[in-house]
This record gives sequence, structure tokens and C-alpha cells, in this order.
Amino acid sequence: MESEAEQELERKLKQLDNELPWIFSDENTLNSVRTAMNEVKKFDLSTIDFGDVCQKIAVGINIAALLFPSIKVFKIAFPLANLAKVFVELGKALESNDKAIEENKEHHKVQRTDIRSEANAYENGLVTINAHLSVLRKAPEGVTEKLDFDITDSECVNFLQKLQGKTKSLIFASDMESARKAAEYVNLYFRIAILRTVLLWQVYCIKRRTEVNRSGVQNIWEALVQSQKTDLEMLRLVTVAHFEKTMFLTVFHPNKNKNFLLFLRIQEYEIPCIAQDCRFTSQVHVIRSSNAPDVSLEMPSFHGSKCIVGTKEPTDACLCKFNPVQYRKLDNVFYITSSQGSKRYVCMSENGTCFAQKEEPGEEGQWKLVRLEDTSRGSPQFILSRIKLPCMFLCMDSIHNFSVIAGTRDLEKVKACGVWDILDL
Repeated sequence: MESEAEQELERKLKQLDNELPWIFSDENTLNSVRTAMNEVKKFDLSTIDFGDVCQKIAVGINIAALLFPSIKVFKIAFPLANLAKVFVELGKALESNDKAIEENKEHHKVQRTDIRSEANAYENGLVTINAHLSVLRKAPEGVTEKLDFDITDSECVNFLQKLQGKTKSLIFASDMESARKAAEYVNLYFRIAILRTVLLWQVYCIKRRTEVNRSGVQNIWEALVQSQKTDLEMLRLVTVAHFEKTMFLTVFHPNKNKNFLLFLRIQEYEIPCIAQDCRFTSQVHVIRSSNAPDVSLEMPSFHGSKCIVGTKEPTDACLCKFNPVQYRKLDNVFYITSSQGSKRYVCMSENGTCFAQKEEPGEEGQWKLVRLEDTSRGSPQFILSRIKLPCMFLCMDSIHNFSVIAGTRDLEKVKACGVWDILDL
């Protein structure tokens, strides 16, 4: 049996569907909008899944994008009324999931800080606006004129910019504590940004259908454009890989940052992900030192040996594959295995010693692979860090003309001998 909320959403979508032919004379456009609406109808409010909420918000935004450029002023009242209510229902679902996110341990780490307290105030303000919109039916112009005050409030915008600035300084720090805090702030930023975006769309729909004076509508539109610009700046800050961000990129895992993932789903963005590149994961590779290109990583080449070394005379023991760890593809986490002979896994002990073993390892044999995007050589370069010991980086050292492969936490040493080329064969 459908819940009351589901019945209400179904009713509003049906009304919107009946009104669409008033707007679109072009049958292809009309069918595109109806296809998007059918996706919204699949929304199950009785078993709320936050990812599903985000998918429907994305569809709703796509509907809005299809509607607004085509609607003439005298025809917009009915469809925008119902589209606004669709956004309200999605906003309610988004808000109800805040309770689940509160249980996220990353969220608790920053809950007692000043910036967390400030964020709570803005969250509560946005939730209050959402509650107001959920009961708003036929708003006179005098009411809608005030709708954009809180949602476009410069203090909220300034806070998001402030949070972005703090995050940036932490991302470029060279210690693990700062890197972890940066990851928490990223999650916090997108938590607020998601809610604000949904509310902006709600207000835009309401004001677009009720206001004769278009300046208020324009204000909301400009806020939406600026919001997208700021959010994209944050996304680039998080995902564009430079060596100076090494610590952060090593500890930041998208799958561990729920609000970041939700933002990607809402906006339908994709981020660089080597583990989802089938060409890369199916290839046989050689791992070669960028700073000493004549030295390659070599697996044990004789029976009984477990040592992993560097060699200037590549053999079949240098051939390896990168196998994505299940459920960790988006995090670019891999097993590194031999591709010749019996399968062996590259592992690292707590003291940084590298060795090979036949049994599938736990996190001691799982590697975070970071592809640097600022290399001057043209070809990509990589940094490898063990998952179980974050920021313990794979490096090559030379002792008495013998190349040793081991782990280090020293970033200067990583820069000198811990950057790698991964060659396709």
C-alpha cells in the first residue's frame, strides 16, 4: 500500500504531466520531459535511500532545465506550481536523511568545533526554510518577495567560501591530521551545499510562477549559477591531483565521504577513477621509478624469496597487474599482483618492509593509487600508499648500489624517490 507521501507525490506528478502539453508543442521535447518524470515516479518514500533521493533530485533539476527555457510567461503558472511541490517532497526526503548522516563518525569528529557549530546554524536555517516551503501553497507576491532573503543570504554564502578556504589550507598541509580534517570539512561543505541547492530550486519554481516583477526570479537564478560555480571550485580542489596534496589525496576516500558522493550523484558528475578504467586494470604493467627510470620494481624471482627489490635488468618478475579491491574502485584501491607464474601480492609490513605473499592479504596488501596530474613529462606519474598505514608511501632507496623498495612517511623522500611510472605492456 502506498504511503500518504507517495500518493501526494504521485498526484502532483500526474497534474504536472497533464499540464505539459500546454508548454511543449514539440513532441520530442515533450517525450523527453515525460521520460524524466517517469524516473521521478519510481521514487519510493517508504524506504528512503539517500542515493535514490539524489537521483530523483537530479532528474527534477533536469526537468526544470527542460521547462524553463521553453515556457512563456503567461503559461508558466500551473506546471511550475506542481514542479515546485515535487522539489518540496524531495527536500523533505533529503531532510529526513540528515538523521542517518548524523551517525557518521566522520561527522562527529568535527561536531564540537567552532566551524561545526557555525555549520549547524546554517543547516538549521535551511531546514526551517524547507519546512516553510513544504506548507506553502498559494503564496501572494508579498510573501514570495521575501523567500529569497534567507536562501541567498550572503552570510551563508560567505560561510561556504570560508569553509572552502579552510579546507584548501588543510588540503595543502603536509601532515596526516590536517589531511583527515580536510576530508571531514569536504563532507561538511557538500552536506550544506546539497540542501541549499535543492531549496534554491524550490524557491525558483515558486517565484517564477507567481512574480510579475522578474528581478526576484533573476536573483535566485544568479544564486543558482554562483552556487554551482563555487561547488565546482570545491570539487576541483578535492579531485585535481598535485604532489602538494599528497597527504590529503592518500587519506581522502570518496566512499567514506557520503555527502561528497551524494553531490556527485545529484549533479551527475564523474571524477577521475583509474580503477574503473578497464583498459588499465586489464593491462600488464611494469612499475618503474620516475627519478631513476632504469630501475623497475621486481617480485621475488626465485623459490622461497619474499623480498621485493629494484632491478636494472627487467625480467618477467617485473610484470604485474593492478586488481581493484571490491567496493573500493571509486577510492582507487588495488591489490598489486604478479602476472607471471604463481600469483603473489605486494605487501608492506608496519616497519615499511616490502614483501610478497601468495595468500590474498588484508589492508596490508591494499594500495591507494594516486595519479598526479601536474607532471611536466607528459605521461602520468603515480604515488602508492598502503591503506592500513595511511601515508606510508612506497619508495625506492639505494644502498651500496642495491635498490631497496620500502615504505617511508617522509614527503621529501617521497618526492625524491617515491614517484613512479606505470608502463603498459
